[in-house]
Amino acid sequence: MKNLERFMGKAITELVANKVEVRLEPKEKVVFDKNDHIGCGGFFNEDPLVLSVGIGKPVERWAPIFIHEYCHFRQWVEKEPKYIALYRDDKPDIDEVVNEWLEGQRRVRKRDITKYINMIRRMELNCEKRAVKLIRRHRIGINLKDYIRDANAYMYFHSVMLQQKSWYKISPLLIKELVAMMPDHFLQSYTRVPKKVEELMIERCF
Repeated sequence: MKNLERFMGKAITELVANKVEVRLEPKEKVVFDKNDHIGCGGFFNEDPLVLSVGIGKPVERWAPIFIHEYCHFRQWVEKEPKYIALYRDDKPDIDEVVNEWLEGQRRVRKRDITKYINMIRRMELNCEKRAVKLIRRHRIGINLKDYIRDANAYMYFHSVMLQQKSWYKISPLLIKELVAMMPDHFLQSYTRVPKKVEELMIERCF
């Protein structure tokens, strides 16, 4: 994992130079704020500027999360259109609207919430493709086919989330049978979820 160490050294230096607080916490999950009762593997946030990853698990599990969140940081730095489209000065952030809809705190028309979730997925797919390029370029010891299978499970999850109106209780990435069904290459579209994938995701994730 020497290549990973070198990459992380450069990435953390860049993050700090951009005034991003880097939190590598010795726990399974990290929380966004005091109102976050679920937690996640990691996140990048703009206000305040924080990149946080839970590293209380094997490196092969947290390293891809760090790379993914670093790529969100790069989207922010580069003003990636798919990223900045979610954050508007004149209206609530789109991801905030979706989160409130998932929590039952906001009513949103079906066509609008479908549009918003598809926008989030396009942004996440851009991030996943960036991560694959970084892993390949820096020769980080992460299996790219496995990484892409995980990413595809996450892409399909957005369609099932829309249908179920709920965030997952168990991440689709933790369900080996589900990940094994995924292709090892990125797809053009993820809106039509294969029936077996959909059924297993509903059964195991929610």
